[in-house]
Amino acid sequence: METNAIKRHLSHIKGAEDEETKIVFTIEDIHYFCTNPSFMICLQIEESMSSEREIRINQYVSKVLEQDEKTIDDFLKSPSLSIVGDRQAVLRLAKILREKSLDIATRKNLTKAISKISEKPREASGVDRMPGVKKDKIYDDQAIAAFSWILCHGSPIYMDQRTFTNPEHENISQDLIPLYTHWIQKYEKSTRRLEFVTKLQEEGSSRQSVPPELVEYRETCHEACEFVRMEAIRGLGNISDHEHEHSLKVLERCATSDPCWAVRGMALEMLKAFAVNIRKASFFERWDMQEYWWSDQDEPWRSQDESRKYLWQTLEISTRDIAWQVRVRAIEVITETAEIGNIDAHRILVPLIEDQSNRVKSATQRGLTNLLYGRGEWVARRWEELQKNVKDGMEHDLAASEAEEKATRATRKDAATTVIDVLIEYIKSGKHGFRQQNLITLGKVVHSATMRGENKCINFLVDCMDSDIASVRTSAMAAVRVICLKDDRRVVQKIMEMAAYDVDVHCKRYAIESLEVVSSRGQRDPLDVLCDLLGHGEAEIRESAVRTIEHLADHCDSHMIGKIQLLLSDSNWSVRRAAATCLKHLCGDHSNVENLIPDPQDRRWFLRSWPHP
Repeated sequence: METNAIKRHLSHIKGAEDEETKIVFTIEDIHYFCTNPSFMICLQIEESMSSEREIRINQYVSKVLEQDEKTIDDFLKSPSLSIVGDRQAVLRLAKILREKSLDIATRKNLTKAISKISEKPREASGVDRMPGVKKDKIYDDQAIAAFSWILCHGSPIYMDQRTFTNPEHENISQDLIPLYTHWIQKYEKSTRRLEFVTKLQEEGSSRQSVPPELVEYRETCHEACEFVRMEAIRGLGNISDHEHEHSLKVLERCATSDPCWAVRGMALEMLKAFAVNIRKASFFERWDMQEYWWSDQDEPWRSQDESRKYLWQTLEISTRDIAWQVRVRAIEVITETAEIGNIDAHRILVPLIEDQSNRVKSATQRGLTNLLYGRGEWVARRWEELQKNVKDGMEHDLAASEAEEKATRATRKDAATTVIDVLIEYIKSGKHGFRQQNLITLGKVVHSATMRGENKCINFLVDCMDSDIASVRTSAMAAVRVICLKDDRRVVQKIMEMAAYDVDVHCKRYAIESLEVVSSRGQRDPLDVLCDLLGHGEAEIRESAVRTIEHLADHCDSHMIGKIQLLLSDSNWSVRRAAATCLKHLCGDHSNVENLIPDPQDRRWFLRSWPHP
């Protein structure tokens, strides 16, 4: 129906000379075009050309078709200026691309050629605008239509995730095309083939009735090769920008609906390229066609809030993707797009600290750190303050210094009430079995973000040390050790209490070892607690205590030395040798320590470790 309507419309507006062949543009046609807008009509519009221009286009197209995968990139490096921006050349390539008889390599080459010669976005000239209002932009609609045709998706298709194998690999390129090629080579050797189901067993099944082992995507309408679709996504990103709504929608659909994980990942990479501008300038509201009836898929976003809602819905879906490569890229887009204080971004990212993939966990930690540090927000606020100060006549050095101080104060205020709050809330609501890694992640985020929000974090971790579960107490101490906060009164006091009174041996030992991290050398209170533990009934507690004394004590105390000397006759050999090592470092008298060791084997070990000068 759409093709016939386009033909009727085009024949009418051209005005055929023969009245008998002229087709009337009916009210039904008008209604169709108003209610079914489509970029596909751009592929049907041709303009009259001179013979020289047509010859030039034909020559360029012929040369593109002659290239292979090895020579196409060199050929496209420097196209003729007469062909760059020629929309009829783009249209000719797009029409050839729609031929089903072409092989994969030729389709890839045509897609690359369209991207290379297409006109890049530019502001319309000669149009006066009110101050503060952006000018309209001009885009290469034929190229966008060509890529949209390649990336068109249709009816639902369901992948059986039980047949999907995607282990993490080390030492491999992060570029998606070689990454996907490597995955294919590995997967083709597998005995389990990737299975797709086009229809559910029950007719008319709703989304809620989809079996949990099936993942819903959308079947490709025109282009079955994923490599061609990836090139089309790259091309769409090159000829469009964050202000073009149709391009953004195509990328978002591909990020969630394409059955190939590499294509979904490529769409997210293009969204990441737009992300910085989305964060800085937000979306450009150019749509004012509310009187038209639009289909659900093509309905324009009415406002900035709705455009952001669609974007965050896409990113949240992508963070639950079956492929870890897609989840990592979704996290990167969220990190680049979100302003500090964006509660949606924080709530999407925080659950991913429990992801099964180590790379996803690392990407989540980096993302939370960037959101907490306020990198993008800090730069924007500093620039704003700097411009204001210079305009007021302030010297540049003083203006820059004051701008940095104001930006730091502003972003720190926001940071302290966003990421840390969301992380703490998530940890509190989780099961205790998951808290260990979450608490450590909390410490890593605070440490990496140069201690932003550390006060709130420390208070929470100290409370966790009172938990009835030993693993939670140990994890809280591990998080404090990651932060490396020295001589905090709350932390030192709590860990000393745990070292002295905790009933769990493993937790008690970890508290003793943590005193070395959170206390400075020579502090008296931690040393007194450690001296009392030298007579503990468990050998591992005595060993940990004496080794920690070795690192914290800065002088020879007769009371302490006496207690350590008693350990030279301990029943456990590791305790005896730890005590000898400690005395050697505290006393510095090599021969005196050697004479104090009663066991001959321990004495020989001591001499091998520290021979006489």
